[in-house]
Amino acid sequence: MIEKFKPVELPIIGSVLLVYSAVIFFQEEENLNFTSILGLTIFFLLHLGMYLMRETIFHNHTVLYFIVQGWLLISLAFVNRNNFQAAYLGLIPLIVAQCIHLLNNRRQILCMIFYYYSIFIGTSVFMIGWIDLTHSIALLLLISSAVVTYQIFYIRQIEENIEKQKLLIQLESAYDDLETMTKEKEREKLARDIHDTLSQGFAGMLLKLETLEVYLMQEDKKVCSEILENAIHEARTNHVESRQMIRDLRSFQDELFPLKEGVEKEIDFFLKHQDIKAEVHLTGSVDIERDIYRNIINIIKEIFQNISNHAKATFVFISVIMDNEKIDVYIEDNGIGFDKKKESQDERHYGIRGIYERVKILHGTIEIKSLRKEGTKVVFVIPFGGKDKRNV
Repeated sequence: MIEKFKPVELPIIGSVLLVYSAVIFFQEEENLNFTSILGLTIFFLLHLGMYLMRETIFHNHTVLYFIVQGWLLISLAFVNRNNFQAAYLGLIPLIVAQCIHLLNNRRQILCMIFYYYSIFIGTSVFMIGWIDLTHSIALLLLISSAVVTYQIFYIRQIEENIEKQKLLIQLESAYDDLETMTKEKEREKLARDIHDTLSQGFAGMLLKLETLEVYLMQEDKKVCSEILENAIHEARTNHVESRQMIRDLRSFQDELFPLKEGVEKEIDFFLKHQDIKAEVHLTGSVDIERDIYRNIINIIKEIFQNISNHAKATFVFISVIMDNEKIDVYIEDNGIGFDKKKESQDERHYGIRGIYERVKILHGTIEIKSLRKEGTKVVFVIPFGGKDKRNV
């Protein structure tokens, strides 16, 4: 069954129908009879049918297709002796144009052109002699040049349109991939935010409430009051963080945040709730966009949370240096440390993974060094200068 016409086939189909109409119309009246018209019609239908079904009939044997079309042209001369040259002058240029389009081998193209011109000359000499042969060949060359030129430009335009369509499909696919990646990044960011804020906060509250239960049984009202106060503070902090996360999901704000103030609050909160000695060096000040601010604060908060929950440290050294170009953070504790090779089996691994991801998002660098019973060192640098922070 003939499939839907390809764009490159449409000019050939139209031209064959035009040649058929011209041959019938310009045929001399005394030669115009039913037998002649029927023969021409059958020939043109065979020619057009072979062209449209060439891939099905001849598969990859394109040269064979052109040889058979040549035999069909010779048959036409015997069917319509009186007007075969008109059909040849119309069809041979079209077939030559097909050769240039369908054959990839230059030698094969030249051979087929020679083959069809030989058919034209040989049949003409055999049927009507040498009369007007020179004039006919010149006319054939002229028509062939026009048809081939048109075919080349038309095919080139079709191929360019096909390439544009392919490029458009690739762009649409790339856009879909980008949209999927963006959604994935947003989910990862949301997971980090929940872990770094709500999850850690609820874990701290749960630990305090469990401790409160123990002291209630011992009826130590002073300690219970302190623990309850801390738990309430944690709950309020979580409430503020959750509202901030909801606001972040709803809209994007260009508001600038004082980084020094945020870092000081995190250090003060960490030291206030830990029985740990510390040496703190905090220098410089900078106002940055909200998303960068929140990522940096969450990195520091996660480091402090790991020290609080896992390190069992008695001393921590904190150095934070910031300016308009970057923030440089160094945090070291004397805790029990951990084996980085077994990090994935440790309950803190998701938090450490979140630290690495946040630093990567901010185009920064980070190094974490830790050994069992030798403490942990975390050093990270986040650049500010020359970067479009709104893309973070």
